[in-house]
Amino acid sequence: MRLLQRGIAPPTLVQNAAKWTIEFKQWIADGKPKSDSRATRYNKKAIKKALFRDSHGKCSYCEFEVEGGSWGEIEHILPKSKVPDDVCKWENLALACSVCNNPKDDYYDPGMPLLNPYKDVPEEHLSYDREFARGLSSRGDKTVTQMMLNRSEKRNTRNRRLEKLISEVLRYQEITDETTKVYSGKSLLSIWTDPKVPHSYMCECYLRENTPELFA
Repeated sequence: MRLLQRGIAPPTLVQNAAKWTIEFKQWIADGKPKSDSRATRYNKKAIKKALFRDSHGKCSYCEFEVEGGSWGEIEHILPKSKVPDDVCKWENLALACSVCNNPKDDYYDPGMPLLNPYKDVPEEHLSYDREFARGLSSRGDKTVTQMMLNRSEKRNTRNRRLEKLISEVLRYQEITDETTKVYSGKSLLSIWTDPKVPHSYMCECYLRENTPELFA
């Protein structure tokens, strides 16, 4: 997870949010009939594209690259089933992969909220031991467990990324020329911790543990 900056809301959401929210709440009052478009008015290509932009094409929670948005889902940070007034609120929408969104489901606990990728600083709540996510706070722990951030498919994906980084770190550590090493170290940081690339926070945690001089 990275702390994301929210861009401007797409015009279609600005223009229709109030109407769509009323329709969504009426859909609930009508007993949630199946195959009713009122339930998903927010699921528009322009809205998803804006969220894709803000998250750099990655899941807002696990930093998995969602391949052009085809795997990404419009996710409600506060679940629409529990907070229907926020169903079309721009500040409540995020891009998530289905592997994160499904176990997150409609979890809602004001006393123990999951991490908000647009508000919470990950370094205060999460870290990585190699490819294993771990909480640094009670909310971090809850986010890891509720969203199943250590499911095997997630760990396997992160491990493949990490193995490439480890190879680069070993090459860096073998450099003896000081000038070349400084240049190589800066390159490591810029390439592997760039918020736009997949699993950048995991890579940063690994580099902080194994090459602390790069952060001095």
